Amino acid sequence: MDLDIEQFEVAEGAHRFLIPGRLLQIAFHTPKFPELYRSRLEDVGKEVLAVSMPTLARVDEDTPCVVTFLAHEQRYGFRSRVQGYRRGPLFLMLLDPPTRIHHVQMRNFFRIEMEMEAQLSVPRRRGELYPARIRNISGGGVFLTTPVLLEPGTLVVLDFALPSGTLIRRQQARVVRAVPPDPREGRPHPGLGMEFLHMDSRTRDRIIREIFARELEMLRLLGPRRNKP
Repeated sequence: MDLDIEQFEVAEGAHRFLIPGRLLQIAFHTPKFPELYRSRLEDVGKEVLAVSMPTLARVDEDTPCVVTFLAHEQRYGFRSRVQGYRRGPLFLMLLDPPTRIHHVQMRNFFRIEMEMEAQLSVPRRRGELYPARIRNISGGGVFLTTPVLLEPGTLVVLDFALPSGTLIRRQQARVVRAVPPDPREGRPHPGLGMEFLHMDSRTRDRIIREIFARELEMLRLLGPRRNKP
């Protein structure tokens, strides 16, 4: 997953929001880890950020990544790199601290882990239906697992329900990334990254509102002491 973070405005003073306890989402620039991974900032130093392990397996050192977080109902992001790991009471991943932090448009780039059952059909295969499970979602697309591996560029139709009960019916999408299964890496089924096509603004806004409400709820569960600068 590659987020073009530099296209967004620099957020002056946003470094003060990098405090222990801040929830993070990390996108690694490697096909071995194609999803958006949840983490938490554990320690902040001048030359390193220590975060809780976002993945089950180690990400190679020097792997670039993009880190995003929510503070005061605004989303921010920065580029970083995996420095290494630290052992202790917790096994932590070490990241480069940011040189610049940017405002990030949630509409297009912010994804949240939100698992939902879905149904996928492929028009060019005479509408054959496949079960699917959405792993994360944004206003611009989804990442899901399904028994069939489809090539990038394949057009599909999705049906699913948001946790609130809102039904998304006959939504067109295009496969933009295909991840083959690899049981050794904990991927028993193929993964497909998809972008929504021709989505009306009302449907997109419903998805975005639900995503935003879900993360605010996650922050509240952590308690005010851990999330206020």
